[in-house]
Order: sequence, then C-alpha cells, then structure tokens
Amino acid sequence: MASPPKSSSSSVSAPRSGGLYSRFVGLMKIVLPLVAVGLLAAVLVWPSIEGKRDFALSYSDVEVRADGLEMIAPVLTGADDQGRPYVINAKRATADGLEPTAVTLYEITADLALEDGRPVKIVAATGLYRPADKILTLDGGVTVTLADGHVVKLETVALDLAKGTASSDKRVEGAGPTGRIEADRLRASDNGHLLRFEGDVKAVIVPSQGQTGDGK
Repeated sequence: MASPPKSSSSSVSAPRSGGLYSRFVGLMKIVLPLVAVGLLAAVLVWPSIEGKRDFALSYSDVEVRADGLEMIAPVLTGADDQGRPYVINAKRATADGLEPTAVTLYEITADLALEDGRPVKIVAATGLYRPADKILTLDGGVTVTLADGHVVKLETVALDLAKGTASSDKRVEGAGPTGRIEADRLRASDNGHLLRFEGDVKAVIVPSQGQTGDGK
C-alpha cells in the first residue's frame, strides 16, 4: 500500500535512496549536460562547418537574413563523452547572427539514453540558449519520459551549464510506478546529483515488492 501523501510549506531535499529519487537524478543528469551538448553543437556548427565534430547535423533549409540565421527542421545526432547517443529534433531554430548572442529552438524533441542504456525522451515547446551566460532555458511546457513509465513535467526550467545547476520557479510534477511528487519549485545542483524541492511539496512513495513504506 502506498504511504500517505506528505506535504510541506518549506523545502525538501530528496534522499539518496528510493526508486523515485534515482529516476529524478537520472533525468537531471541527462537534461543538464546532454541537451546542452546538442544545443552547443548547433551553435558551433552555424558559424563554421569545417573541422571534426562528434555529431551530425541535417536540416531541410537554412536562411541567412539581415537579423540572423534560421534553420528549418534541424536534426542533430551524436554521442556524449561517455558514448551515450542522442538525437535532437526541432521544427526550426534561429540565431541572431553568425556569432549569436541568442539561439532559439522551437518544438524540441530529444531522444537520449541513461547510463544503463534506458531511453529517455524530452519534449519542450521552446529552448533559448545564451552563449555569454551559458544558460539554457526550456519553456512553454517540458516533459521528460523514461521507458519505465516515469514522467516529469515542468512549465519551465533554466539550466546553468557553467555551474551545473538547474532551477524552476514554476510547478514541478513527477509520477511513475514508484510514486509521485509535486512541488512549487525545483533546484538541482552538482550536475543533478542534488535535488531540492521547495514550496508546497507533496510525495507518495510506492514501496518495491518486499519493502516497507520507509524503504526497508
């Protein structure tokens, strides 16, 4: 039987044990560096196609305009430094110049892999990357789905790539076979290893078979 909901008006740091937390950590480990790798690669490829790169970029068309560049239907494929593959699609992407201060992607879908090979899908309405600040903001609704049925939904999330942190000041919801969690805000640090849920936090943990509600 599931444990009763827990609610708090203050912040809650997620424990290191438990299936729900481990899946959140897995998600954030991917969201922080891997989507960033894809967007950074897209930024790098526009000014210069020359040079060896560990990714491949295809697209339907590129338009050079007075106010910058627009790429239609970009598809980025590659692998991170651990060899995990990723594929990032967008309906279109724009940059405000050959050395852009802002790159915006629209209707983003990213297919990634966790360390154990399990697939993860990330869908976001828009993504805005500012190279000077190394901050990537996914907005307009962000959904992260694991193959095992766990789903995390955020209205928006800002990723600080230089610091390895992420934050969301809007409602965060996660649910799956191991339980569910809701919070007003989310803070992630140490490249996603430490998660902090803040505001009105509610959690329901479904114990694994043979475990009690306290995880023993």
